[in-house]
Amino acid sequence: MVHSSEEQIIARAADILAAGGLVAFPTDTFYALGADALNPAAVRKVFEAKGRAETRPMPLLVAGPEDTLKIARSFSEQAQRLAEKFWPGALTIVLPKRPEVPSEIAAGGDGVGVRVPDHVLALRLIRAFGGPVCGTSANSSGGQPHKNAAGVEQELGAKMGLIVQGECGTHSAPSTVIDFTKSPPVIVREGAIGFKDIAAFVPNVVRARA
Repeated sequence: MVHSSEEQIIARAADILAAGGLVAFPTDTFYALGADALNPAAVRKVFEAKGRAETRPMPLLVAGPEDTLKIARSFSEQAQRLAEKFWPGALTIVLPKRPEVPSEIAAGGDGVGVRVPDHVLALRLIRAFGGPVCGTSANSSGGQPHKNAAGVEQELGAKMGLIVQGECGTHSAPSTVIDFTKSPPVIVREGAIGFKDIAAFVPNVVRARA
């Protein structure tokens, strides 16, 4: 059961996102730096807050697989099988993006990384907001991601509209990223879910070249 104070915090966080602000919140991996993923100005704030290079695409968080086609043009059968197995969870699936997704998200490319986090608080926030949320880690680019609100506050606190208190999941690695805009699909980052686990569902998957 959600306490009223938690409901109020989630509602406040959703309002900040809707107004184009930044919110840090816990996920199943690390704290995320959230913004309205369909608001280009809000997306740019994320890049600025992190000092993130504009050449690096940014993953998005959604509340469920049914939301995928709101930001992706297609969702292949192989990708759907992976989603059924590993979502909610630490798997980011890169799909062809819809035109509504700001070009900054894809770093000028055609793909958008989508993930459903396995974290109750994160999912409540995304549902309360009602749309996709930027899901990059809440830390300066190139730095260590944070597992707690104190670390986010120390590093990025002045840039946040709100830092939602909560516990992250136990993963010590970021999400695994598989790109389905490539043929064959490419694992561009091997994280919490291993290559063999992915290959069991996508036999033709390959690792990115070093």
